[in-house]
Amino acid sequence: MSNSKKTSEDPNKTVGERLNILFFIAAITLVVLVILYLRGQEFLVNIYRLREHSIAVEVSNWDVPMFLAVPCFVSIIVGLVLRLTDWDRDKRIQRCVGVALIFAFLSIAVRIPYGFAVRSYMESLGYSSCWQLSSPAIMSPTVWVRNPGYCIENVGSVRNPLLEWMSLQPNGGADVAPNEVRAKAEELLAIYDHSQKMKYPEIFQEDKR
Repeated sequence: MSNSKKTSEDPNKTVGERLNILFFIAAITLVVLVILYLRGQEFLVNIYRLREHSIAVEVSNWDVPMFLAVPCFVSIIVGLVLRLTDWDRDKRIQRCVGVALIFAFLSIAVRIPYGFAVRSYMESLGYSSCWQLSSPAIMSPTVWVRNPGYCIENVGSVRNPLLEWMSLQPNGGADVAPNEVRAKAEELLAIYDHSQKMKYPEIFQEDKR
C-alpha cells in the first residue's frame, strides 16, 4: 500500500480529540446550513418584494458576503474531516487552508462595495432607508421604505409585527398611506402595552405611585 495514504487511526489521537473534531464539524455545518437556508430564503423573499414594489423591504448588506463565506466554511469542514479520518497530509491541509483564506478574504473585501451598491440600487428604485424600523442588532438587515412617512419613531417593541403587517398588504401596500401605518403602529403599541401590564402588574402599580 502507498505511504501517501493513511488508513489506520493515529494512536496519539484520543477519543476526546475526535469528539472535539466532530463537534466543530457539526457546528460549522450548522452555520453553513443557516446561511444557505435562512439567508437564502430571506434573499429570495426580498427579491420578490422588490419586484412587487413593496412599501417596505428588509435588505441586508451581508447577503453576498455571507454566501461567499460558504466555501470558506466548507473548506474548514473538509480539513476537519481529513483530520478526523487521519488523512490530514500537509498538502491536503494546505489546500483547504488556502481555499478558506481566499474566500474569507473575498467575503471581507466585497462587504463594503456591496453595501454601497445596495444603497445606490435601493435609492435608484425610490426607496429610503428607515433606521426607526431597522433592528439595531449587528448584521441585521436595513429596512427600506418607499415613503419616508412610513418611518415611525419609538415602535421598536412592535417593529416585527408592524413590518409583517406591511408585507401582507395587497399589491405590495401600494394603496397604504403613511397615516394608516401610523394608526396600525399605535394599535400594536396599545396591544403590547396591555400585554406588558398583564404580565408585570407589580411594575405598573409602582409607576402609578
